[in-house]
Amino acid sequence: MQPENKEARNTPKTRWWRIATITIISLLVIVVGLLTWLINDTDRTKKAVERLVSTLTDRPFHIYGEFDFTLGSEITVSASRIEWDNAAWSSQPTMLTVGKVQASINFQSILNPPFLITNVEASNVRLDFEWSPDNVSNWMLAKSDSPPKKEPQHPLPLLLDKADLKNVELHFKHPGLTEELIILVESAKQQQDENHNLVTAISAKFDGRKVDIQGHIGPFPELVIAGAVAFDFSATGANSSIRIKGDFDNLAELKDPDLEIEFKAPEIATVLDILNLPEVTHGKALLVGSLVSADEKFSGSLQGSIGEFNLDGAFEATSLQPLEHMSAHLNSQGPSARAAGNTVGIHGLPAEPYDLNIQLTDTEDGLAIEAASFKSSGAVITASGLIHEFPALANLDLDLQVNVENIANFDEILPGDDIPALPLSMQVSIRSNTEGDSDSLNIKGQLGQLDAQIDGLLTEDPGFIGSKFSFSAAVPDSKKLGATLGLPILKTVKMTLRGNAVITQRGIDLQTAGGVIGPHNYSVTGELPFNEKSPQLTFDATINGPDLADMVSIFAITDRVPAMAYKLGGKISFANNRLELRPISGKIGDNNVKVDGALVFGNPTPNIDLQITADGKNLGSVLQTQGIEGGPAEFYSVGGRLTLSDASIRISALDFRTSDDRLQGTITVGRQQNPGHINFDLSGSGADLQSLLPTIPGYTPAAVSFDMQATGEINDRQINISRLSARLGTAKLSLSGTLDLPPNLKATAVSFKASGPHLPDLGAATGFEPSDIAFDISATMGGTTNNIEMTDINITAGPSDMRGIFKLNMEDKPQIKLQLDSRVLNIQTLQKRFREQAEATAEDQPESTSKDRRLIPDAPIPVNFLNSFDATVKVHIDKLISQRLDLGQVSIDGTLLNGKLDIPNLSARTDKGSLQSEIHIHPDQGKTSVEVTVTAKNIVLVLGELDENMRKNHPGHDIDLHLTSRGDSYREMAAALNGYLWLRGGERQIKSADLGFLFGDFLSEVFSTINPITKKEPYQTLECDRVFFEIVDGVAQTSPAVFFRTDKLNMTAVGAVNLATEKIDFGIETSPRKGIGISAGDLLNPFIKISGTLANPRLALDPTGTLIEGGAAVATMGLTIVAKSMYKRWLGPRKPCEKLTEEAFNIRRKQDPNNVPSN
Repeated sequence: MQPENKEARNTPKTRWWRIATITIISLLVIVVGLLTWLINDTDRTKKAVERLVSTLTDRPFHIYGEFDFTLGSEITVSASRIEWDNAAWSSQPTMLTVGKVQASINFQSILNPPFLITNVEASNVRLDFEWSPDNVSNWMLAKSDSPPKKEPQHPLPLLLDKADLKNVELHFKHPGLTEELIILVESAKQQQDENHNLVTAISAKFDGRKVDIQGHIGPFPELVIAGAVAFDFSATGANSSIRIKGDFDNLAELKDPDLEIEFKAPEIATVLDILNLPEVTHGKALLVGSLVSADEKFSGSLQGSIGEFNLDGAFEATSLQPLEHMSAHLNSQGPSARAAGNTVGIHGLPAEPYDLNIQLTDTEDGLAIEAASFKSSGAVITASGLIHEFPALANLDLDLQVNVENIANFDEILPGDDIPALPLSMQVSIRSNTEGDSDSLNIKGQLGQLDAQIDGLLTEDPGFIGSKFSFSAAVPDSKKLGATLGLPILKTVKMTLRGNAVITQRGIDLQTAGGVIGPHNYSVTGELPFNEKSPQLTFDATINGPDLADMVSIFAITDRVPAMAYKLGGKISFANNRLELRPISGKIGDNNVKVDGALVFGNPTPNIDLQITADGKNLGSVLQTQGIEGGPAEFYSVGGRLTLSDASIRISALDFRTSDDRLQGTITVGRQQNPGHINFDLSGSGADLQSLLPTIPGYTPAAVSFDMQATGEINDRQINISRLSARLGTAKLSLSGTLDLPPNLKATAVSFKASGPHLPDLGAATGFEPSDIAFDISATMGGTTNNIEMTDINITAGPSDMRGIFKLNMEDKPQIKLQLDSRVLNIQTLQKRFREQAEATAEDQPESTSKDRRLIPDAPIPVNFLNSFDATVKVHIDKLISQRLDLGQVSIDGTLLNGKLDIPNLSARTDKGSLQSEIHIHPDQGKTSVEVTVTAKNIVLVLGELDENMRKNHPGHDIDLHLTSRGDSYREMAAALNGYLWLRGGERQIKSADLGFLFGDFLSEVFSTINPITKKEPYQTLECDRVFFEIVDGVAQTSPAVFFRTDKLNMTAVGAVNLATEKIDFGIETSPRKGIGISAGDLLNPFIKISGTLANPRLALDPTGTLIEGGAAVATMGLTIVAKSMYKRWLGPRKPCEKLTEEAFNIRRKQDPNNVPSN
């Protein structure tokens, strides 16, 4: 016995084998142990199965009931209450539920498919089959990452030997169905017969209608090995039947098939209704098809009709895999191209009649398209050519002609959402290149007004990747194109486009593209992606032209677009109605602009979110483009974020600057649901408000520094000012509070203050320069709903002051209560400014173009507003200072009630006298009646400006006036005027020229011409003056006369004015007083006659006084006081004024004894 060789046993080779063996045995022990541990606990196995199925399918799988299994040559599994979750987008939570199931699976078939289920029993089963609008099935489970096997597979991956199914529901939801289709399988049984054929019997109901399915396939052993099998199945119902039978010599290779199919229905519309399919046709249905092989040739046919759809197709070939030496034809007509297209997976065709013809022949050079045509809904498509390397689409010789009356009829198969109603004509030619790999392409077409052409080379790569082409398009009339496309194109210009492009894996790469829009040039480069209904388009774009306003006016109204040369460019991206500018920048005139953001279309108003910056050297020129004059010609910059939606337009992060000024903040303006809703939060400051602000009609800002802050909200219900404070030079302003608008008017904590040492710091109204005085204005407002109260109005301006309260009740008819008190109110400056403005306005006023040349207008008196509210007014002024009148203790008490205005007290006192008056304006039987009464004693009333000498020495006037009238217009009111007017004055110094004040400048010029005293002595002593007028039915007549007595002259005027016709007739006599050294001869003419009209008075000389004697030809009112020089009886040398006054009393008493002035 040889000794053991230990070294031999321990060689490296034996050592590695030993390690491997030990490792394998250890792994087997572990696997067997794990399997033993797993199968001995059904609960663990159930959970493992749930996890495995859930992981493999990415859908939760649950076994809520019992679960058990047995192992052996057949694996038997039983379970209950099974639920398999559906896709997240599905309408049903589960896609499979099983009440109870038991199945036996041949173990060997698991290792060597097909899977053989020897027996299955199931009950209370529901399967849901659902498709999304994109035609994705809910049974599209997680895909395997393993590559497909290349060797031939069994055509049936699963075989069922014996089955017994009860109460199985099949639910189908598909976009093509009018509603959910439910098939109830009451029972389904399958078992082998004596010939080993699988015999199937199914009893089911479609929409409550019974259908029986019978058939067999086998023999079963051949079916297992995919050998020679035969089958015969039929489904029969009350409304249709279908039968499929045939055999294969070799099922695995689909060798020598002999197949027949027949479908019958007496009324196809009934079948479509049962299956919940659209009723696209009606009538009988008979469809017969076959596939046979003989003499190493295959031939097939499908002929018949389904209602109004006709089908006639046939083919022949020497081989099915692949197709060789094939010839085929297909003819089909029907009432709906949509329904026919859906059956072959072409969706979106119009539901209109169609006619389809195709004839193909396999030649030595390739597959020849002998003829092909399609007609439907005004479209005709014809094609012919040769596909040299069919089924690959390479080396093509193809001619295609497309004519479509209206492409909108095919909107569902075209990209985009709003397809316009346009005709299309297109010719496509593809020619193979025998010397290279690229085919030439030429397309010419016309789409509405658009002419286009494409030329290029098509590669033979999949998807024509690498193909290059050039393109061009032109539109001669952009406005007609816009009308056709429904686009807002407002002007007629020529549009062109030219460029070059390459097809890439992702899409079409626009390498160069550009053209013109009228006088404007543009260019774009970018990519058009494939395989997307609404692809994202990204371009680098530029555009330039001589006038931005003209460019924009092609597409929109351009009231505020600057008419400047421009050059803009940047990146543009468009997808799903979203246009992104990332960014667009350039120049508009001398201004730099930059826009970054997005616009989303699809609504009547696009949603806009843009960041905008701009700067330039001349702000004034930019403002001029917005119709704003007077802006400063200085550098500016502005930035902010603009957002626009149906809800609002918002400018946030606003930052506007000039060299010395700045404005910042946020503004939001509501739209559609909240029109007029404004939110603002602004602040600003600057060195010169006047130089910054543009021209504002009616207002001139002061040249002062400023700063301001404003925060608040305004809408159709409320004005809420959280804070408004401003400084204009030395002036300060503030406003805060909330004002609810009608119909629920309410003020809450409203406070206003304005103060400063210089009133001009607030600026000036045009033509009105404020005095440089200190001012202080404040008021608060509060109250309840529809009751507004301002209880502390305080106004101080220089020496003037005003305090008061204001109340407004809006519960029913508006009621106003106003009470004002003033210690001093100086209106001299206001009067002066108003007079200057009136004079300036009068100079610019054109001459009256009235046909009747009347002074009193024939315009209605605006009194309708008096019935729109009621009011009570009380005003008290301790001292009122004006240019012509000084008054003290001024009181005004008035009421407005139901359209009646009554001022029973308008009174005042002076150091020398008093004033008392009443005013009543009432509606009167559809017209307006007016009554005015004035009584004044020793009131200082002057024609010019009241000076200190007059205030001290003027004795004052007694004024008595009582007037009534009734009418609708000023002219009618004047023609109906009745009453009297008296003016009585005492001794005082006056200007000689003031003697003509009664008749205005016209007569003053006459006096200064004919009376030498007015030139030698500009001032005279007026001893007394009397003006007496009686007015009856619009005729005002001296009663008895108008008389002036100076220390040197007596002046007498008699006559009348007819206010209805405006005719005037006055005689004026001037006579020297005795003993003063003036004779009648010193006067150029003592007698003057004035006639004509108020608008056009005429002067006549009357040397003999005859015109004066005749006097007052306008009207006499029944009086004879001017006839035959009767008025001279009262104008003797002694106390003529007293005598004239006495006669006036006599006349007044005769006219109206109830209205006679006091002595």
